[in-house]
Amino acid sequence: MSYAYKSRLVRFIAYLIDFIGEILFFWIKKNPVIEKGAIKKVLVVKLDHLGDSFLITPLFKYLIKNFPDVKIDILCSDLAKPIFENNPYIAKIITFNYFRTSRGNGKKAGLKESLQLIKDLRKERYDLFIDARGELFVSLLGFLTGARYRVGFEREEIGGFLHPNSLT
Repeated sequence: MSYAYKSRLVRFIAYLIDFIGEILFFWIKKNPVIEKGAIKKVLVVKLDHLGDSFLITPLFKYLIKNFPDVKIDILCSDLAKPIFENNPYIAKIITFNYFRTSRGNGKKAGLKESLQLIKDLRKERYDLFIDARGELFVSLLGFLTGARYRVGFEREEIGGFLHPNSLT
């Protein structure tokens, strides 16, 4: 695996976490074919800052082009919400101030808020979960939503073992 981390120690820890994750989650079938007709509801998660959030805006048009009848929701920070507010392809904006990337904009989410978010997302019954950054928390979140298809980065960030469908 080729992680994007500069520190050798962090790369080693990332490799170790993914190695253990691969063993514990060996039963997750990798790269199943995504059936276009099965995708009715999509959740895109981008808990980063403004620039990173802005860069994924073309993704929504692509999703509508490939899945014309899909309903797309976005999970983002309060700070990034204005980027997505007038996007005609987004049905719902869910905000969450992720403790790792939150920069003093509102209260950082803790364990209670994280558990509530998982509960709320499970109720939505998403068919496709897209982790547009590559983050262990988000990978775990995707797994816990119960989405049939989960797409994310397998080799750049920690947690790729939780994504059966990989972007890389």
